[in-house]
Amino acid sequence: MYQVSYKLIQFLVIFLISIIINIILSIYWYYNATPNDFANIPKRNKNNKSFFDERFISIFYFNCSLYGTLGDALIYPTSMKARLYTSIYILLFGAGFLTALSIN
Repeated sequence: MYQVSYKLIQFLVIFLISIIINIILSIYWYYNATPNDFANIPKRNKNNKSFFDERFISIFYFNCSLYGTLGDALIYPTSMKARLYTSIYILLFGAGFLTALSIN
């Protein structure tokens, strides 16, 4: 019983850390992505008072699709810095996912 709950706690900690990192990276790209970095990401509306607009949701979706299924055909990197980001993201989160699966 104790062993199962400890494994569950370890998995949930890794899961929460990945969500927090995903949100931080989404916020970074929300402010710093140019139209040349990713295809099909809406432009940032500076008059919009809400943070969770269409642009943030699109970037967050892109990060989640990278983590879950290794990409999506709707949003994809077009610049070299976005491709580098995507490659590093896949490698780091893939390693984190494998670590979460290998918890003894």
